[in-house]
Amino acid sequence: MGEEMTNGEFFEILEAWAGEYYTEAIDLVFGNNLPMNDLNKVDADGMFKKNFLDSCQRFTEAVIVDFINFICASWGGDRGLYTHCLSKERYKNKKRNIYKGKPKGIHGSDFLAILASMAGDYHRECLESIVRSKHMNDLNESDIGLLKRKQVFFQKFADAILVDFINFIGAEQFGIDYAIYTRHLSEEYKKNREKEKK
Repeated sequence: MGEEMTNGEFFEILEAWAGEYYTEAIDLVFGNNLPMNDLNKVDADGMFKKNFLDSCQRFTEAVIVDFINFICASWGGDRGLYTHCLSKERYKNKKRNIYKGKPKGIHGSDFLAILASMAGDYHRECLESIVRSKHMNDLNESDIGLLKRKQVFFQKFADAILVDFINFIGAEQFGIDYAIYTRHLSEEYKKNREKEKK
């Protein structure tokens, strides 16, 4: 067995791919990847017609950063990642290349399974968490008001971002078509999977 990957290296990979993903996220979840989530054409049309786009971009960044911080906190750490840390310019300035190597001591599918499991735990508290952590993201009072008025849409949107981010890492980092759908985040789905394994 090779050298184990450290938690720090795990989060370096996540942060690097978050910096690469966030600018494409909205096009991906409302584009080719629409069949993998619970959003629909009506949601997409409404978002673009009502000028939700800027709010949705800030929301996307907030969800990604908060998810990474959630995983770190679950493991007893404090990553302290802010949305401004996602800029590609930051990675360029620090001469940090996107992590293309194979992570040490872990298979790609195991890495993605960790993310999928954590996303299943996180997605239920996502909306409350990003509002609670608004000092770490760029959500403004108008965004938060919109989120509270359109909770059903934004919950579906958060779930879509989470699974899309995981699938993006699978494809770009590992060359794996992981194909996690938003329905895979539900407790019911997990329970049924556990029954099948017994």
